[in-house]
Amino acid sequence: MAAERFIKRLLTRAFAVVVGLVVTAGAIELTVELRQARQARGRERQLAARLAALETAKTDFMSTVSHELRTPLTSISGYLELIMDAGPGDLTAAQVRMLEVIGRNAVRLRELIEDMLTLADIESGVFHGAPGPLDLAHVIARTIAAVGPAADKASVGAAFGRTRSAAAAR
Repeated sequence: MAAERFIKRLLTRAFAVVVGLVVTAGAIELTVELRQARQARGRERQLAARLAALETAKTDFMSTVSHELRTPLTSISGYLELIMDAGPGDLTAAQVRMLEVIGRNAVRLRELIEDMLTLADIESGVFHGAPGPLDLAHVIARTIAAVGPAADKASVGAAFGRTRSAAAAR
């Protein structure tokens, strides 16, 4: 009997030690997982902060570039208008065509700059557009007029309704 009680006590203690070891191992595993999760959240926060900083830098860059392009474009457009206002016979037909191309490109560049500024406003939360009617035919006609010279050069037709590039009319 004494031997049985001794064995039972020994088994009970051994079982308690095993349970303690299992619990300890589980606690260690949970601690490691918790530490890894905290590190992952910390890394995620760092990446989110870096992404926000990059987004701000991009928006600032777009805004600065847009404003810096606007100044010389204003001078180019002003001088172009002065030249185009020259008296009859001061410019050859070829010069007038070249100046018209410069004028169209200046308008395209101004529109691109305005689009960049609008995008910067949208991204910074400053822009608040109001929905309204859109003349899609006008937008398409302007687009075809803008790409018309390139289409003509490549002998590609660009047409919409009555708006056609020279290449499409051939």
